[in-house]
Amino acid sequence: MMALVASRPAPSFLVTGFRETASLSPLTSALQLALDTCKRRGVPLSLQKADIIQAYFEAPLPADRLLLAAIPPSDHSDHGQYLWVLQKAVYGLPDAGQVFEDFFISKLTELRWTTGLFPGVWFLCNKDGKLRGIVATYVDDLLILGIGEDAASLVDPLKDFITYGDYTKLTKGRFVGVQFEVTTDRVFTHQIDYISSLFLPPEHIGSSFKPANKPLPVGSTHKDDVSPPLDSRGASLFRTLLG
Repeated sequence: MMALVASRPAPSFLVTGFRETASLSPLTSALQLALDTCKRRGVPLSLQKADIIQAYFEAPLPADRLLLAAIPPSDHSDHGQYLWVLQKAVYGLPDAGQVFEDFFISKLTELRWTTGLFPGVWFLCNKDGKLRGIVATYVDDLLILGIGEDAASLVDPLKDFITYGDYTKLTKGRFVGVQFEVTTDRVFTHQIDYISSLFLPPEHIGSSFKPANKPLPVGSTHKDDVSPPLDSRGASLFRTLLG
């Protein structure tokens, strides 16, 4: 077994098997513990992943937030007649992320999900206190674990408030920088892809090595926007989402 400290955004150790004692990120630790315990006891599991679509647009702006107005496009009939008042947490607003997070948390709480010692991890229990499922959240990504029942059914009620894509059934995958693989009797986690994106130590490369002073190589965290302009249908949908 090998342990290697990894950097942000997923602070954890690189391990080759769950049996190795290691300190993992809170998000993956909670799921790993549940997965391994259920495997030992023969409890059927359902592991699925879902992505929230246009997360910020899902969250209405709070009533106490200063209203922002926008000028309609020149090809719209409202141009020169009205201003559009933004009603959603639009990308680019300095507190858009917090607006969505507060909204998302309020809906999880409303549906009786509760938090614990692991930040970003939510638990759902039945009336007797028996654990039914776990959801790990990272911005607009959901990793859902159903314990003895279908994972998708646990978060389906969220669809009344939030739009997210099709569920993806998982036996292996990657979440918040940690790769995992679930077999019939154990859970493996590692960060091979993430570690590979970092600078290699001096003994593995030539004299041009530069000390790693960033968690990821320069330029890998930002790319220029080269997306094409929206077509008429996309522009119409965008205006609808703005409210």
